[in-house]
Amino acid sequence: MRTWFPAALTLLALPSLALAEPCEAPYNVDGLLGDLVTVEGFLRGGDDAAAGEAAKKMEAGLACMDEVLPGMIAGRALRAVAAGLYAGGDVERGTSWFKTAVEIEPTFEYGLEDMAADHPARSTYMDLRDGGSGGDPVKLERELKGTVYLDGRKMSSAKARAERLHLLQVDDSGVQSFIINGSEYPEEALVPLASAVASTGKGKKEKKDKKGKGGAAAGVVAGAAGGAVAVGGKAPKAPKGGKAEPAAETVAKTDKAPKKEAAPEEATAPTVAKAPKAEKAPKEAGGAAKQPKEQVAKEPKPEKAPKAEKAPKPEKEPKPKKPKQSKAPASSGASPLGTTIEIRRQRPWEKTPLMVGGGAILAGAGAVYYLSSQARQNFDNASTLDSVDQYYRQTNTLFLLSAGVFAVGAGTMTWGIILEGGAPMPNVQFRF
Repeated sequence: MRTWFPAALTLLALPSLALAEPCEAPYNVDGLLGDLVTVEGFLRGGDDAAAGEAAKKMEAGLACMDEVLPGMIAGRALRAVAAGLYAGGDVERGTSWFKTAVEIEPTFEYGLEDMAADHPARSTYMDLRDGGSGGDPVKLERELKGTVYLDGRKMSSAKARAERLHLLQVDDSGVQSFIINGSEYPEEALVPLASAVASTGKGKKEKKDKKGKGGAAAGVVAGAAGGAVAVGGKAPKAPKGGKAEPAAETVAKTDKAPKKEAAPEEATAPTVAKAPKAEKAPKEAGGAAKQPKEQVAKEPKPEKAPKAEKAPKPEKEPKPKKPKQSKAPASSGASPLGTTIEIRRQRPWEKTPLMVGGGAILAGAGAVYYLSSQARQNFDNASTLDSVDQYYRQTNTLFLLSAGVFAVGAGTMTWGIILEGGAPMPNVQFRF
């Protein structure tokens, strides 16, 4: 076990270490930008052989970088290496770097000023870009050691897409750079296997200890439960051959006091019969008949005198209607009815200056946007890290400024268009 384990680790590291040559001197970002501009210049001029030699030098320098590759130029740098190697004749290696460049910047497109339209490297790049990044990353079941960057991006786990080259950098008390194929991470970027196994064994041991403690606790609980049953359960049965004497407590519970006899019911008092109701005496047949009442004639009520008729109200005379006068906002003077009235439009004096001023501000926004595009071209052609940072900030500032100026110009012109008489203020209405 001890003899082959170090050898296995060495074999795992060989594919990554074989791609890296010994570094004569450290390679920094300024040197990378210088070689980057050189490769792009040869590609613009159509010198494929010189572009291939410069790309080989740049690729060798990537494996010797002592600084982390900035993410803002990672796609451009790897694309230059790919195009230079492809133009110099190393098609397979150039295609592999092209895949990585497409993964970093999938929206980039070569212009006519970057490379000839019929260049084979250009068509290969366009085919790879249209085909996508090419599959999901392959993840290793290993933990990373220190801070690891892959193609300028910080990684949280050991993974990478296969069938392409990558720039792997480990920042652990100093930056180390490696060119790897696919997900073949070097051992310098991974936690040693011995440490991983020790940590796994310790975890299992802790789980076993917890399991033993849990079993013991369960035994204590079960024992306590058993004791409770023994205390609160029934008395044990007597052995065969003899009757068990009942316990005093049991006898005391089972012997119940005799019930009290019910008292004899008292004699009820005799019921007294009610006397029958006296019958009504029948009416005498020969009784005297009732005498009829005398009818007295009522005196007639005096007739009411008829009400006097009210005199009719006098009708109101209709008021004469006033003739409506037609309002004229702007007329040549008072005109009698029946004549033609001339109406003129009241054009605010602020309308024309607002429209003209808004158009001028929009033109200024276009000029600022043109300046931002020029700063972007300077950013693409930058050869030093300081110039890259300078043009990066300048491009973003001019772009945001042009957007703000455009908004002001559009608002001013719209205000001038909708302004019609009255106070020179825009009207906003809300309807629910």
